[in-house]
Amino acid sequence: MDNQFLYQNSTIYFEYALERQRRKLLAAMADAAPAAEAAVEDSIPLSNLGQIGLSRLITLWVEIQRENGTVVLKLEGTPQELLFRLVSQLREYHTRYIFYSPVGLAVYAELQYMMESLASGEWFE
Repeated sequence: MDNQFLYQNSTIYFEYALERQRRKLLAAMADAAPAAEAAVEDSIPLSNLGQIGLSRLITLWVEIQRENGTVVLKLEGTPQELLFRLVSQLREYHTRYIFYSPVGLAVYAELQYMMESLASGEWFE
């Protein structure tokens, strides 16, 4: 078998997995956004899981921005407002950009799980 062919196509399964996980994440984010918005509108407090999730989202968002050379995070408002703003910003970012690395694939999987948990209401009391 031609080594050049193998080299050029060695990432094909990774690319499929990355794109599939990204699509699943974007769908989960679309489902989570209304839950975050409702928490703001109805002043629904975050549960312990929600507080942990919010902290992790902040950490991920700062790391994503650091990779791009900027760190801008407005920590104003209620936890619910911050959560809604972060979900919106992450969704907008992942709509435009693709993480093309094994770390990116792991971030997509973690965020997808978090968004599904958020959408199901687990993050609220």
